[in-house]
Amino acid sequence: MSDCLPQKVLTEILSRLPVPSLLRFRCVCKSWLSLISTPDFISKHSSLSTTKTTTPFLLLLRRYSHRRERFSLHLDTQQTFPKLRDLKYPSPTRLKYYFRILGSCNGLVCLTDDSFGNTNTNAINLWNPSIQKSLTLPLPKSTRDSDGSFFMCALGFGFDSMSNDYKVVRVSYSGGEDGFWVPPKVEIYAVREKSWRDFEGFVPEFGITEYFWSQVCVNGNVHWVGYKRVNPVTRGCFVVVFDLGGEVFGEMELPGSLVHEFPSNMMVSVMDECLSVLVYDKRAFSKQCTVWVMKEYGVAESWSKQYEIDLDGRLVLVLGLRKNGEMLLVMGKELVSYNPESEGIKKLGVSGCKDSFWFGDYTESLVLLGGADSVNGEAEPSVSEEADGLEDDAVGLRAYYMQTIMLNAPEACL
Repeated sequence: MSDCLPQKVLTEILSRLPVPSLLRFRCVCKSWLSLISTPDFISKHSSLSTTKTTTPFLLLLRRYSHRRERFSLHLDTQQTFPKLRDLKYPSPTRLKYYFRILGSCNGLVCLTDDSFGNTNTNAINLWNPSIQKSLTLPLPKSTRDSDGSFFMCALGFGFDSMSNDYKVVRVSYSGGEDGFWVPPKVEIYAVREKSWRDFEGFVPEFGITEYFWSQVCVNGNVHWVGYKRVNPVTRGCFVVVFDLGGEVFGEMELPGSLVHEFPSNMMVSVMDECLSVLVYDKRAFSKQCTVWVMKEYGVAESWSKQYEIDLDGRLVLVLGLRKNGEMLLVMGKELVSYNPESEGIKKLGVSGCKDSFWFGDYTESLVLLGGADSVNGEAEPSVSEEADGLEDDAVGLRAYYMQTIMLNAPEACL
């Protein structure tokens, strides 16, 4: 059937289809299996998936409830928060009750069970829930065993469009004589390189608040809330920036009122695709949170105090902004949707351990499916293995696939 359409046209059509369909389509014939598993096709599909305006807004939610870490995929509709399906992480082994989630990028989720910075085990994982494949990163060079007991680290994760690769940045600190952990050691893991390497560029002296650190990737840059010494008794806060493409550190100014804020009370986040900073009155059992948004990326003057949330001591955590303008919050042990204008609260019927909640935008993708992106040396299944369990006969299956393809074909290909 692959002879029915030119290869270029077939690629254009298939790359616009959803992941579940593509996983089934790999069993149509060997040429389709080969095409869909190539790095170029995977990259093209990811690029189209993140730019299509017709793609429904998906949210990935994690929580810990009834002694289980639970992942689920939800539709972010205007009024409701319907669950599409539960997701099962392929490896339940971890040091803690639940992973720390760094973030999600192009359908790939980065998790770690670092246990307060102690990454003496292979604790960093990249996971694609859409295809149920994961990659466990090898042990970094700098660990508590190699650098002493006074040790902590922070991680960053994102996509480097220059090299078309996914990278993990690891910033680790060993204890100094005065207790101020600078300069840090920096290591980089690139998925296609399949190994850690030392960062050879200039590393400025900065600290990242231990355990409570957060990171986000915006415009190809990883961001953390950082601090540095202004004088022997004062520390100044700013946003640490690492350019994944150019592999260089930089910094962004915070609003003046936040420069001398206690750094562990602040978290970086993303609100409506803009870099933002959440400022809590206190990190544990928070009562209030102020949300600052950088309206124009990289322009310090564009910081704006967008939201002030005060829920009479019931607030625990601000998770993020929904497409309808409401915010997802954790109150007590419950997930709620909060309207900043009316201050109305809507319970969503989801509960869990208060600090276990995480949510982020999610795009289904084929990353880690095959080719240069294959993981753990796993061989790709044969066509017969892929088709195992399908009840359709070969003729009916091929006819169904061709009909689906033509319905989803771009106009230029018809």
